[in-house]
Amino acid sequence: PTEEDEASAGAVGTPDKQLVWWLHIPKCGTSFESSAKLYVEDPSHKDACCGSNHKRLPADVSASSLANVVGMFREPKQRAASAYYYMKHMSTPKISCCTGDWGWNRPTFLPIREQIREGAYFNATVSGFVGCQTNMIMGYGCMEVPDYNGTDPRHIAELAIKRMERFKFVGLEGEWLLSICLFNFKM
Repeated sequence: PTEEDEASAGAVGTPDKQLVWWLHIPKCGTSFESSAKLYVEDPSHKDACCGSNHKRLPADVSASSLANVVGMFREPKQRAASAYYYMKHMSTPKISCCTGDWGWNRPTFLPIREQIREGAYFNATVSGFVGCQTNMIMGYGCMEVPDYNGTDPRHIAELAIKRMERFKFVGLEGEWLLSICLFNFKM
């Protein structure tokens, strides 16, 4: 084995030596924070854009930080429905919750939130905001409508998958227990 192999093998199981860049996508496993926070936060995560909670992966993230990314992903319609019900049942209008860190600007978010609180259905409010998880991987906000300059959405998805293949860990919210076991095994 090389020195690099021995160094990485020595880091396995030692949270104080492993860097983690937690890609926290809105409504995709907030409880995963308790596992991700056991490890040392990648310094580039501290400086990442837009909010303290749901930081998007910068488009220009370094290869070493990309290799530290861990995240939990969710079936897109379930994630969007969860966002809808979250906004519907917020006890107080938490403007800071769902704007910058979700990728929405206030002039877009506020009317949608009000429509939801007044009884508007999912299809009339948040169903048109698609690609959240892809957006977060590609450097945009979850609920942002990015300008991909006319690029075919399938190509954007392929690029996001290529980035994701370099992550340290990818879990599925729908397979929570299995994902947490895999995370613990890999780490």
